[in-house]
Amino acid sequence: MARFVVSVAHKGDSDLLSNLPDIALVGPSNAGKSSLINALAKSRIALISNKPGKTRTLNFYDFNTHYVVDTPGYGYSHASKTDKSSLMKILDNYFLGPRSIVGVFQVVSSHGLSANDLEVSEYLSGHFHNYMLIVNKIDKISKNQLKKLLGSISASTGIGSDSIIPISAKMGLNLSLLNLKIREFLK
Repeated sequence: MARFVVSVAHKGDSDLLSNLPDIALVGPSNAGKSSLINALAKSRIALISNKPGKTRTLNFYDFNTHYVVDTPGYGYSHASKTDKSSLMKILDNYFLGPRSIVGVFQVVSSHGLSANDLEVSEYLSGHFHNYMLIVNKIDKISKNQLKKLLGSISASTGIGSDSIIPISAKMGLNLSLLNLKIREFLK
């Protein structure tokens, strides 16, 4: 059974974690990362808020064979410059630190990619070979809109359709595909 373990805000705070590998979830505020964690856990272990920008730390969830790491949302427009700088430092320390990050999933909403999403996608795809993009909240758009969105994302990022997973954490759509990809990353 999955469970919350610890929130990490400073370099060295994760030293007490076991050597389980990490699966990182990165995305803008309100893309549904916490909802996705709850869907994967089949339990409410991550707090969900309607207000964007609530995740201010790295939150580690133990899934027995790996940790799922919920990272602070990027691109939250109401955060101060100091807050944004602090959040970026947390991410930098994590990505450049000693943790074994075996997979990175960038979670975006079905509204399409922002300039921040594109910038983060370029960084992540250039630094992690086990990188995939998740389009969450597909239950809010039609199948035709989804098809156009996926084509647009692929064209703007250069990411092949095999590295983009359309999902609905709320409805459970394509969670089995995501679990399969996680298992592949853990091999």
